[in-house]
Amino acid sequence: MAYDAVVFDMDGVLVERTPQWVFDETAEETLSAFDITDPMGYEYRAIRHLEGTPDRALEHFDAEYGIDFEEVWQHRDEVLASKQATAVQRNEKNLYDDARRVDDIPVPTGVVSNNLQPAVETVLNSYDLADSFDTVYGLSTRLSEYDYRKPNPTYLEAALRDLDADSAVYVGDRASDVKAARRAGIDGAFVRRPFNDDEVFPPASPRFAADSLGELLDDLEPHLAQAE
Repeated sequence: MAYDAVVFDMDGVLVERTPQWVFDETAEETLSAFDITDPMGYEYRAIRHLEGTPDRALEHFDAEYGIDFEEVWQHRDEVLASKQATAVQRNEKNLYDDARRVDDIPVPTGVVSNNLQPAVETVLNSYDLADSFDTVYGLSTRLSEYDYRKPNPTYLEAALRDLDADSAVYVGDRASDVKAARRAGIDGAFVRRPFNDDEVFPPASPRFAADSLGELLDDLEPHLAQAE
């Protein structure tokens, strides 16, 4: 099969994952901003990674504090994007050495990430990579679209439409990426890292897997439409 587009996840594929202190400080500062000074465990977890459903958080914060969780989540996302920029500046969220090879890919490319759209744009701009991709999708800051996270293929399908792709491959570092690719009707490719050695792929395995992005791109090269 000849691929006419390649789409990438960002964190864990192009750049290092976000350090945990970013999420911890984001939760603490967001709670403080809304004068929640003695939170139960759920509030912290809801803001850190939205434990449970959006509806549960909406109901809980309204009942316990009279606060609209939509506003809390919007503030949280602003803080989270800002702290990721700080992590980049501190060299704590670095570009992988082989990531710049995306400029050599002879077919259209895109990014689809579960990270926030403002954070994705900030990170890519920080490494002068924004212009390397023809389309970029991060997670919307709207709470109503939280369930569009992969393996939901909504953003991946949107990217494929933008790229006018008939046959594409999606490069990720999680089983959810492979599942999103399958749900979008395309092949998945997997970059192995020390943090994902134990990843499993039911019910479908990636078509390609390699120990680095560079190695994976070498494997993909003969399968790219313009490389034939």
